[in-house]
Formats: sequence, structure tokens, C-alpha cells
Amino acid sequence: MNKEMNVTSGAPAADFFRYLTAKRPIDDRSLNRHVYGLLARQLAKASVTRTFNFLELGAGCGAMLTRLIEWGLLRNARYTALDAHPNFIIHTDRYLQAWADSWDYRYERTGDITRKLSRQGMEVDLELVQQSLGEFLTTAEPANRDVVLAHAFLDLVSLEITLPQIVQLAEPGGFLYFTLNFDGVTAFEPPINPALDRQIEALYHASMDERKIDAKPSGDSRTGRHLLSQLSRMKIPLQAAGSSDWVIYPPAEGYAEDEIFFLCYILGTLEIALKGHPELDPQAFEHWLEERRKQVTENQLIYVAHQMDVLAQRPGTPGRVQSTPDE
Repeated sequence: MNKEMNVTSGAPAADFFRYLTAKRPIDDRSLNRHVYGLLARQLAKASVTRTFNFLELGAGCGAMLTRLIEWGLLRNARYTALDAHPNFIIHTDRYLQAWADSWDYRYERTGDITRKLSRQGMEVDLELVQQSLGEFLTTAEPANRDVVLAHAFLDLVSLEITLPQIVQLAEPGGFLYFTLNFDGVTAFEPPINPALDRQIEALYHASMDERKIDAKPSGDSRTGRHLLSQLSRMKIPLQAAGSSDWVIYPPAEGYAEDEIFFLCYILGTLEIALKGHPELDPQAFEHWLEERRKQVTENQLIYVAHQMDVLAQRPGTPGRVQSTPDE
């Protein structure tokens, strides 16, 4: 990667799917292992041989699917991956084929939107659904998934509107595994201008709270804590919760290539959100962005985003999955 080119060109022109692959190792180290471990143990207690039914909302490029295979949670499963991006299937096919080649799996196209990942003793039947969550909810068969996942996704929707519908997608006793839910902290270090730093953070969070799609609320800068409280109000039993913060810092050898791209994309996203904001001095903001990008080139920028992982279980008479006390 040409570091200078990527730092100065900014993330707005960057490929979104390149961003998704760049953040894969960052997400790997950020995910809360206690929350993940409890889900893995509960599924292992249910059965080591049966086929589980998974649904992932906002599946991106397929990184969560490959992560769950690498980490040993997925062996035999039916996995529906949902995403609204118009190029979702094309890019997911590319990502999964490259991953399968590197991990010695077989990746087969078995239909227009169906695929199969297999290796000795393991088989995942995959369905790639290019559709918005709203469209999917109007047609999806409810209450037939052992696990419903949403990774870095619920902070892009209205919890109040969509969470009750999402819960209904899991079968009674099924698990709800919601990861990397943003929760109100964006921090860049070292400081440039403390007052300006605080203003930019506050305006950036406000842009999340005010975001609308089709005139409907679509986002929340404190999704993590609000997810916990809303599940409680809905009387959905919480199994585990914990932080899953992004923490990027410059090691002695400098940033990894993916980290450079990731940081530039984050700065570009912030630039898009706040450029031309009436409360923000344009020259001061432009200088701030230049200084932050300079910190990337000089291996100085520290970036922290506070996020939360949550595992819950839909109440009701358990079907094929039943929670047992954690040991």
C-alpha cells in the first residue's frame, strides 16, 4: 500500500468492502471473548453433531462467517447472510473464495444465491440475500433460527422500531448475538485542540442520532447501553454483555497496512459527516483533518471507539437450543 496516497486521498473514495476486510483483524481482537465464549459453550452443550440455523443481519463481506469457522463455533450449519449493499453478493463471493483457498476449504456455488463451504467433517450451506432489513422482515419466516447475529449493524437502525421484529426471527430459546454496538465514545489522541476535539466528537455523535433513511430514524450514538435497557424492558433474558472497543495505536514497528487503511477510512467518514456543518469552523476542521492524517503518516495517531457485545436469549419453550447454566 502507498501510505501517503491513502492518507491524503481520504476514505470517502475508498472501497467500502476494502474497509470491511481491513477491519477484520481489528474486529478479531476487539470482540469480547467472554460473551463469545458463552455462546460457543451453549451451542456445544446443545449438540456437537446437529446442524444449526444462523441468520446474520448486515453481513458485509462475510467476515463474521469466516471468523466463526476459524474460531470453531461453526461446523455444520445453515447460514443466511443478509445485506442491502447492491454489490453484496459479488464481493462476498470474492472474499469467501479467497478465504476458502487460503484455509483449504471448498467453496461451491449451488444456486443463484446459495453456496456451500466444506471440508472434511464440516459443511455450511450458505444463502446470500441482497435485501434491506425492512424488506427482509416483511417476508422472512419467523422463529426458525437458532442464532440471530448482527455485527457492527444495530447502531445503523432504530432499536425501538426494529429490535422487537429482530427478536421474532429467533426460535423460542434461540440466541441473539449482537456485537460491536457503538456506545458513545470516539477518541483521537494526541490532542490537537482540546476544545475542538470535544466539539468534533460531539457533532459526530449528534450526526448519528439525527440520521434518517426514508424519513425514519436510523442510528444511535449510544446503541450499546440502549440495547441493554431495551432488551430488559422487552423481558428478553440477557446472558452476557461486555465491551468490544476498537483501540488502534502505533506499535514500535508502525501500523499494519490494514490499520492505515482503517484509520484513513474512519477520518474520511468523519469528514463526510461534518463537512459544511454550520457549527464547525471550516478552516479549523480542515486543519484538524490534516493534522490527524499527518499523525497517521508519522505513526502517532491513537484511535478509540467504545462498543459493546451482547448475548441474549429469546424467551419461550426452547426448541432445539436450550441454555444451561454456565460453568
